[in-house]
Amino acid sequence: MTRIDDTIFADDNAFFNLMDIIEGGKEKFILATEIQGACFPAKISANNDGTFDMAFTVPENFSEKVSSEFFFTHHCVLATKGMNILVQNKDISHFKQQIVCKEGGYETNLTLVSFRTDLSNKLWSNSKQVAFCSYSEEDFSASKTGVNFDFTTLTDQNTSWRNAVKLEIDNKLLILYFEKTNNKRKYMILKSQKEVNHDFFLKVLECVRSAIGLLSGYYIADSVWYMSMQPHKNESLTFRYEKLGLSIYNHHPLLDSSPYKDCSENERKLSSSQFEKLVLLFYNSQELRRSAQILIQASNISGLSKGSLAAVALETIKSKIIDGKEEKSSLISDKAIRSQFRYDLLKVLKKFKDRFDKNLYKRLESKLGQIDQPSNAERLEAPFESLGIQLTSDELYCLSCRNSFLHGLTIKPQGELYQLLSQTELANIISNRLIMLTTMLILKKCGYTGKVVDWGYTEIVKWRAVYSMKSIKGYGNAFRDIIKPNVV
Repeated sequence: MTRIDDTIFADDNAFFNLMDIIEGGKEKFILATEIQGACFPAKISANNDGTFDMAFTVPENFSEKVSSEFFFTHHCVLATKGMNILVQNKDISHFKQQIVCKEGGYETNLTLVSFRTDLSNKLWSNSKQVAFCSYSEEDFSASKTGVNFDFTTLTDQNTSWRNAVKLEIDNKLLILYFEKTNNKRKYMILKSQKEVNHDFFLKVLECVRSAIGLLSGYYIADSVWYMSMQPHKNESLTFRYEKLGLSIYNHHPLLDSSPYKDCSENERKLSSSQFEKLVLLFYNSQELRRSAQILIQASNISGLSKGSLAAVALETIKSKIIDGKEEKSSLISDKAIRSQFRYDLLKVLKKFKDRFDKNLYKRLESKLGQIDQPSNAERLEAPFESLGIQLTSDELYCLSCRNSFLHGLTIKPQGELYQLLSQTELANIISNRLIMLTTMLILKKCGYTGKVVDWGYTEIVKWRAVYSMKSIKGYGNAFRDIIKPNVV
């Protein structure tokens, strides 16, 4: 049985018990359809991929009416004592049917990606809500999220084990915590402490998943159980299930939870308040939230596509950190010189006005008016300057490669380190550093000034050791300290 021993949340175990009943496939249901007389015994059980199997037999006299076309265009209900499960046409991903020779009729199986126990969204308005997000990756645990949890969900509140943080969003308090059940199932749980609306709850959950994914490299997106109950109204208890997709585990956490002798854990993890600010940052900006998701996906691939995604995310995040007034608009800082420079250039151009086509003249005039504007790479330096992050010459070079990634150009190596690399290595180290630099902007915005992993340098050092037939033992991750422009 799925349960957690010694927890302050008894309602979690009650809901885990309900999960076990539905997932176990032992509960007997009646499948009810809108076709008169078309009600059949049915069972529902969980598959290993997060989907559910709904199995029943359709009598031969209903085979024409209760077909695949029917289920993909109509809704039905699974009824049992004290519970009705609504299966909508959009909940079904696959239909399989075969003839039962001896008994007659058709053995039918529907693959479900979601279902719910209510017919109205009203039950999800102004209610206490919980999301149980499951994940199965054995390499990931709560200690690797890159966050310093500051309280525990154990009944012994004096224990040193911490697995939870509080989040206050729009004056609403929520608790985020990780649990591992007795049968080793893992869940990330988000629980509202007071009544909230479901749209708000879903938005916060997406922000949390994006924040944890950015820090740890693990974007939790397998499946989720949602539960809702309005205060003092037992009849309002409802739940729904949804298979989200596939979690992303890119094996490139930007904050490292491994032990280091000379580097404390606090230097490599966000405090609970900084994590709250990160979630709030994503809550207030869909662009930042989507950019974080792009960075998570970028870290899961390699080559030019990786750099392109990183460059797109950096451009978006730059625009959200600084406004047009902060951005450098001219390479010539002296206004008088800048004005005279442009005037003299345009004066020369006018001498050729009669020799050029009218459209060409306008294009040249426009280009001369922009001749002193900084390049795209130089504009990308602005958010770092705004947040007080000093960049190294290597990092400035990585920013200058932005156009090469976006336009499919060959990357030209620059500097001693980069000259020694192949094009594949060069693309990966620059891409990884673009991801690192972009993440640094977000983390600094939240008040974090500790260390992030420089995966560009780390992977090169480790692979060079492998190529040299040396042991990689002792080759730990290289760090970039946000407030110091040096790689350790």
